[in-house]
Amino acid sequence: MSSDDLHVPAFRFACARANKSLILVTSAEANAVASDNRRTKTIKAAKSVEIVEKVARAACRGIITDELLLANSQLQFGKYRNQTFRWVLENDVGWSVNVVTSVEKETDTGSSNPLNVSKRKFVQYVRLFPAMVKELRFREMCDAALTRERSTADQGEQLLEFGMYRASSWWQLYESADAEERRYVDIFILPKTDCIPGTMMTEFHHYCLNRRAGTTTTAAKTDTSTTTAAAATTTTTTTATVSAVDSDSDEVILAAVTKLEREGVVNALNYLL
Repeated sequence: MSSDDLHVPAFRFACARANKSLILVTSAEANAVASDNRRTKTIKAAKSVEIVEKVARAACRGIITDELLLANSQLQFGKYRNQTFRWVLENDVGWSVNVVTSVEKETDTGSSNPLNVSKRKFVQYVRLFPAMVKELRFREMCDAALTRERSTADQGEQLLEFGMYRASSWWQLYESADAEERRYVDIFILPKTDCIPGTMMTEFHHYCLNRRAGTTTTAAKTDTSTTTAAAATTTTTTTATVSAVDSDSDEVILAAVTKLEREGVVNALNYLL
């Protein structure tokens, strides 16, 4: 690794076909660190901005760049407090996406409070990397889909959120005339008998079964990316359960994705935007 790349985390990637994307689930090391931090009864005040920078400079070992200073800066909040920004991205991308999404919605953006400075610098570091920016954009897509679902009461507006078609809505996949997407629904999803309860795969599986039976709320739609073949179906009211991001909690981090990883879905059916 050249000196220009010293700030770059050793990201964990899941590979499938010719593509690869970031693994969002927490590493075993991160789980251990978070567990240790939860057992710590004494919570010390956040380190000052000056101390954080001094420690980061020492860790740079003579090669000082703005990016490397960020990489070696220690987090001053959350369950990974006192771990470096680089370490956090190497061990919990999902948590990082959640934090950035939350921080960028905050209104107190100019405060010199050490906690707020740490948050802003962490956001700055995360956004250095195209792979992380891609995950942040995908989170925005998920939030927009959730808004559409709530406004239309059509659970088909949800995004798949896993695998190679994770950016597709449920109705787009089910109604698609594309041969590959039809095989995915007809051969991979519909026959499944081993879905883990509570996962997005299970929810999508139920949706497809209900669409096949004609009992799920949906409206006839036109998919602009493919030729569609579906008419309006019988209307009932069904509301999907979606986990909301809690900006005040460090513990609510992509539980559904974790379960999907155990199923092997994320590794087997990877998707790149």
